[in-house]
Amino acid sequence: MDIQQSRELPIERVLARLRERLGAARYVVEYWDDDLCAVRLAPALASDRVVIISTCDKEEGRYDVSLSGPPAPGAPRPSAPGGRYPNIDFDTLVAVVAAQLELPLPSRSSGVWTAPTERPTRGEERV
Repeated sequence: MDIQQSRELPIERVLARLRERLGAARYVVEYWDDDLCAVRLAPALASDRVVIISTCDKEEGRYDVSLSGPPAPGAPRPSAPGGRYPNIDFDTLVAVVAAQLELPLPSRSSGVWTAPTERPTRGEERV
């Protein structure tokens, strides 16, 4: 079986859900050939903020997330650890990815892109 064909695994399902929720062109997805349960996400225009999502040994709908960000001035490493989020659910994953990659969160009720600080328009419910 081809690696690309075998990617219809939990990691592919979560990526499809993230594309629906956050938009497809806002970040770049990198796969590792020998790892079918983890991916690296980085902003489409820069790569100093990174999210690694893993579904390895997780129940469907649960994820481990590791973050890294820009290094401190003068640091020898290309990035600095940014935190770990073990065993989180999808809604938490969306919030963590959006915050780390500086993406606006869409309204759940309308699916329309909105900045998190915007107030709902009349008749629109925010959850």
